[in-house]
Amino acid sequence: MLERLELNYYNRWANHEQSAKLSLDLYAKTEKKMEDMQITSSLAWIEVQFMKKAVEEADKCRQTLKWTYAMVYYLARGNQKELFEDNQRDLESAVEDLSELLEQPIEAETIPQLRQKVTDKTVYMSKRNKIVLEDTANGFLEGRWKWNVPIEGFDDPDEADLVN
Repeated sequence: MLERLELNYYNRWANHEQSAKLSLDLYAKTEKKMEDMQITSSLAWIEVQFMKKAVEEADKCRQTLKWTYAMVYYLARGNQKELFEDNQRDLESAVEDLSELLEQPIEAETIPQLRQKVTDKTVYMSKRNKIVLEDTANGFLEGRWKWNVPIEGFDDPDEADLVN
């Protein structure tokens, strides 16, 4: 059971690491879509920047997610870990929803709707990222995080917390 859990956290970390490596390709594809939008519609370059902004924000959120899996692996079982994982799931869902939108083919007649959806999802995803980052920092400041292994500089875990 423990090995499966370890592998799950590692795989999720590795998926976001791989996504980060592929981000250059995504940036190139997005720039091509932005050019296509200009050609097939009356939008100016500045008006298609929402796509670039979305990719940049998704990349930031993937970096956050990647490291949350390392952290959650060491969090002791309990309500704080569950809340942390809920925030993590919400952010991951927002990133995946936005990624799906960014992968949609560009059709001139649906660009205004796509623009609105991408902009809305980008804002939502950014807010979820801020929540995860602020909650993580506040958890450290408030001493809310309990660990399942001894970590130098933090309180020692209780015996019951030493197993994920």
